Amino acid sequence: MTDELRRFVEGFENEDALRRAVEALLMKMPDCREVRAMHGAQEQGKDIIFSSEGPMGEIVLNACVIKNDKITGSVDSASGARTVFHQVEQSLDTPVLNEQGQPQSVARAYVITAHECSPQAMESIKGRLHNRSGQVMFICGNNLLTKFKKFWAGWPGLTL
Repeated sequence: MTDELRRFVEGFENEDALRRAVEALLMKMPDCREVRAMHGAQEQGKDIIFSSEGPMGEIVLNACVIKNDKITGSVDSASGARTVFHQVEQSLDTPVLNEQGQPQSVARAYVITAHECSPQAMESIKGRLHNRSGQVMFICGNNLLTKFKKFWAGWPGLTL
């Protein structure tokens, strides 16, 4: 891990701090709309949801599963691949009520962590969701840091 990434990871004291920072980042990204925190008793796997435009101009609902720990292959860990898999599966399976009270399905789930993700952990989750090919994306470590640099260069935790 580079010093830059280590400082980035250490900038989040807990999962709530990372979740709030990602929520604020999404609000700064031009292609993200209707960003809403969902964390809590009724989140159903979704920490944050947001809308974006699909390739044909349609509005797509996206969910974020936020983890402040390194995602491991451990089945016992709260950040283990199995736990993350269940959260992703639930976020994709359970519709969200839109502003009109109509159920809306999540099209894509983003697993987001400041730590790097091993290919094995990502494949473990994606492999279990093989019938949902293309619906699970990972924004981990340096990829997340790059988004903060690009869209929120003045972020207080970005002391590089």
